[in-house]
Amino acid sequence: MSGDILNLQITIISPNGDITASVTPRATERVADLMAHLILEYRLAGLPENWQLLLNGRPLSLEALLRDELPAEQGTISLTLSPTGATMPQGIPGMPPAPTSRTPGRSSGGFSGSVARPSAPQELPRPAPMAPGAPQPAPMAAPAPARSAPSSERYYRESRARSSARVAVPETTERRATVRYYSRMNPDRVFPLLVILTRDEVEKVIKKHVEQTATGPLTLAKDVPLEVEPVLPGCQCHPPKIVTRLGDGNDVFTFYIVPHVLGDITGARVLIRQDHATIAEIELKMRVVQRTLVVASGLSTFVVPAASAAMKHFGLDFTPKDGSSPYLAALNFLFGQVSPVVLTAVLAVVTVGLYWFTRPKGRDVFFDISTKPPK
Repeated sequence: MSGDILNLQITIISPNGDITASVTPRATERVADLMAHLILEYRLAGLPENWQLLLNGRPLSLEALLRDELPAEQGTISLTLSPTGATMPQGIPGMPPAPTSRTPGRSSGGFSGSVARPSAPQELPRPAPMAPGAPQPAPMAAPAPARSAPSSERYYRESRARSSARVAVPETTERRATVRYYSRMNPDRVFPLLVILTRDEVEKVIKKHVEQTATGPLTLAKDVPLEVEPVLPGCQCHPPKIVTRLGDGNDVFTFYIVPHVLGDITGARVLIRQDHATIAEIELKMRVVQRTLVVASGLSTFVVPAASAAMKHFGLDFTPKDGSSPYLAALNFLFGQVSPVVLTAVLAVVTVGLYWFTRPKGRDVFFDISTKPPK
């Protein structure tokens, strides 16, 4: 055996004489396919069910592969093809012996080999002489035409088609697709997005502005490349697309999003494709906003103390004359009673607090993944 090629020497036992053939089939061929080819090649009578392929006297299974029935050894393996003794199909007489020579270098069906010269057929007895005046015997009916070769060819083609159909069906598995993302983002900042493929459901995380969308069970092929592509208009995505194959466990794909627009991201979704077909399309709800309060508080930290100092320098007074205006009273207290240093300190603390509570957080529990059995 060399790789997946077998070296077989098959002795075919037939009523017309023994035939020795050397063939080199693939180890992944079925026993029935090899027998059908031999029946067709050497014009034997019947179908593979009417014959048996023997290895040291043990018949091989028709539906098994050659590599499962033959020993894994180097060199030539000797087999015997003989009739099983089962009833042949009606109208199939014995076929003439196989040709004793073949054109060098030619073979059909992926087999190659040579055939030994069969033994000479026995001479049929001559009829006895007839007496003068005796009536002539009735002519004998011609034998039915041999149909073994067409039947074997049809069986061979059908079995090959069944084998090809079994090989073409890929192995599949079920996965659930879950997308975890930030529903509220700031422009020109980096935000992560996770696409998770698991057998079980992914538990949601409790975090501000973090959303999670999942699909039901998806049937995916194991050996076919899988494409995962986020579609986010107005945003940059790194990497733009991931092409991979399914693993044995959970698969987590991480993307990084940089928004360049303000407002709702229309048409935001994640596409999962396999073999140029869309398996799932997961819609996302995203919005990009500016941190207006942080900007306003930061500006007031410098503007308000400067205004207070300027008013004191120029002697401006916001004291209401009749004492009835609360706005003028507040301005008088802010600019007249509070020093600019105190105003600067208070507004700086407010600005830092607003930034702390509104800053984008890229870690914490966002990347923590835990699963639970589906309901």
